[in-house]
Amino acid sequence: MNVEWIERGTKTPNHLRERAERHLGKLDRYSHGDSGARVVVTHEGAAGSALREVEVVLRNRLGVFAARDDSRDLADALRRVLDRVETQARRAHDKLVDRGRGAAGAGEVTDAIAGSSTADTDDG
Repeated sequence: MNVEWIERGTKTPNHLRERAERHLGKLDRYSHGDSGARVVVTHEGAAGSALREVEVVLRNRLGVFAARDDSRDLADALRRVLDRVETQARRAHDKLVDRGRGAAGAGEVTDAIAGSSTADTDDG
């Protein structure tokens, strides 16, 4: 997965970068293909009361998933944002997978489609 980092007024420690990239890499199992992420880390406020804002935008074939959080602790904000993005991606994946598991089996759907195609012909 291609991860783009944007840091505004701060530097993200390497161990947090590696943890985030590992977590985002695990989300490839939901996308089954090309995916990319943008992580924006912003430092706001004075040194004593500084807030770190983290935003993650994940793009893959299922859609675009985004989350934002701020905290005094960068690790906490990053963890919460990654959890939210994972939840969004998992729900989209499960919705796609469960769509094909309705009451009718695959054979019944095929028979229904074959039967309706002969009834839809126009004799002119």
